[in-house]
Amino acid sequence: MTVVGVCDFREVEHPPLESDINARWNHDREVVISGRSFFEGLCKLAHYSKFEECGRLRNRDLLSSANVMCVLSFDRDEDHIAAGGVSKKIKIFDLNAISSDSVDIQYPVVEMSNKSKLSCVK
Repeated sequence: MTVVGVCDFREVEHPPLESDINARWNHDREVVISGRSFFEGLCKLAHYSKFEECGRLRNRDLLSSANVMCVLSFDRDEDHIAAGGVSKKIKIFDLNAISSDSVDIQYPVVEMSNKSKLSCVK
């Protein structure tokens, strides 16, 4: 599952202003998009010619239907990402660990149980 997309502006003729999208710049003149409003973000990013994957979230039960993630949300500083879904758990992952690709499976920093399936994490 791809967690974070990276837009490379070197391939784009007229990139949008940073204020036009919910984003932050990294050191390679790329912009890391955070997952706020899916449709709004999709419309704003539809004109890019190239995306690069910069991380994958690999859970331990990859093929289990109970492991389906329905929602992802970034924290304010974009250091962590919260995932929720069918498993009735909110899992908090370190975004740097996901993007480093140094391990095969990422374990959550914190895991919280819930009584029902999750469709929103804020």
